[in-house]
Amino acid sequence: MAGFESLFVCGTGGALTCAAGFACENGACVEEAGCVCPAVYQPVCGQDGRTYSNACAAGCADMPVVHDGECGVDGDPCGGPNDLDCQGRCRYAPSTWSPPFEDATGVCRGYDYCDAPVDCGWLVRPAGPGSWSCEANACNWNPETAWLDFAGFRFQTAHPYANNASDWRQVYLPAGAQKMRLLASGAFDLERNYDWLEVYAWQNNAWVRVQRYTGTTPPGSTDEFAGRYFYLRLATDSSVVKHGFDVTVQYAN
Repeated sequence: MAGFESLFVCGTGGALTCAAGFACENGACVEEAGCVCPAVYQPVCGQDGRTYSNACAAGCADMPVVHDGECGVDGDPCGGPNDLDCQGRCRYAPSTWSPPFEDATGVCRGYDYCDAPVDCGWLVRPAGPGSWSCEANACNWNPETAWLDFAGFRFQTAHPYANNASDWRQVYLPAGAQKMRLLASGAFDLERNYDWLEVYAWQNNAWVRVQRYTGTTPPGSTDEFAGRYFYLRLATDSSVVKHGFDVTVQYAN
């Protein structure tokens, strides 16, 4: 029937409407030239946020191309009335990954994009203790050091300690140990700038003093000393004596 109707004149004078697949040109129904594209998948992203199989397909849809490749890459729009997807995640505002209202529009970001460490919590983390940080909008896993107690070691002074003391304690850590730290238990009190807890490390074939503690500030958990071989020394003068200290050692491989 369509072929039969196409034989008739069309337009204002003919008063006939051409059938599907035909167009009226100069008063006659002629077959429309179809849009035929090669069966090649070279995706492009259209201005409407949709992926087209190739530039030809986008052209047939009269859709401008915004970039090569599939839509949903970093920087592409997402969400909105057309519910556009991302290859990563849709960011609607800083640290906001769910639409704040219906048809809200966001921007596509990679899976490891962040505005704050809280944005990284959903990622699969490596084994062992640690925490996430957000550096330059990228999630970064910071493993925590696994500290082990140096069994059997304890350096405890008398309370109060004696004058003119020079008390040395050897700390030779197990094979594989890479660093050491001191942990103080209870009060820490040495005559400031006269009595000392000193830390010596074996470095470059010599014993080197690497730290001194005095007053009421004990060794901190972030005071880490590289190496395996150490000595601790209590050094006091002949004047005032204080409570002293009680410290243990931890090491990490």
